[in-house]
Amino acid sequence: MAQWKIKQMSHLTGVSVRTLHHYDKIGLLSPSMRTSNGYRIYSKENLAKLQQIIALKFFGFSLSQIKTMLQQKLSIREHLLIQQKILVQQADNIRRAQDALDVVLERFTESKSLDWKSLVILIERYNTMKPTIKTIEPIKVLSVSRTGKYTKAGEEAWCILTKFLKKHNISTDKARALGICPDNPATTPEDQQRYSACITFEGDVQPEGDVSIQTIEGGTYVVFTYKGSYEDLHKACYNIFHNWLPESGKTLRKIPMFEDYVVCQLTEKDASKFVTDIYVPIEK
Repeated sequence: MAQWKIKQMSHLTGVSVRTLHHYDKIGLLSPSMRTSNGYRIYSKENLAKLQQIIALKFFGFSLSQIKTMLQQKLSIREHLLIQQKILVQQADNIRRAQDALDVVLERFTESKSLDWKSLVILIERYNTMKPTIKTIEPIKVLSVSRTGKYTKAGEEAWCILTKFLKKHNISTDKARALGICPDNPATTPEDQQRYSACITFEGDVQPEGDVSIQTIEGGTYVVFTYKGSYEDLHKACYNIFHNWLPESGKTLRKIPMFEDYVVCQLTEKDASKFVTDIYVPIEK
């Protein structure tokens, strides 16, 4: 069985003895056992946890946030998959920023003047989504639910709901298109995430088949505005739950988040111009 004393652990990982002492002191990483003369002995499980700590520090989390996150009962594989998702998201953000910067530099070289539209895009790429706090009333909706990958489940649910609306001549001119997402995208496997396509309505409507009536709870929400196609929307949600939420100190209410498709295919054909408000329920 692989075991290491503290100096061996330090040499193996490049983490100083002083840092390992500090992690032990604050209850972040305690050795699996101590010898009768007080030597710390680290196990493979300790090594795996140290890797998680180093990774989360690399992603920008504080030690107190890391301690809270590691209290979740996740397997080593699940932690590695989460790290993979964060790296993919960060790489994608950097790529988008680089693409925007390349455009600005290319146009600046050609015209020797700044293109303000390109600068606005660059600002959006560098600037993370800044949330606002809203208190809303309950919202009554027609709903169709599906489980699975975000895009596929969403397409199936919206297809069924749209057919129902057309069959019963229900107008969507003044309706809000919404999506309910009950599962935390940071901890629920993508193929197990539930999704409900929803639309507000007026008057009396009799649901049938897969169509039901439900109410989105009112109360306090933190709202993020996302611009762009739905292909990357799940990444934005993941970023909110895995990055913003731990850093914010906010506490989630035990109700689903939902999405408000402010500008969507009902009124806009260009997916790059879609606007989605992401409502995350929080305690006051």
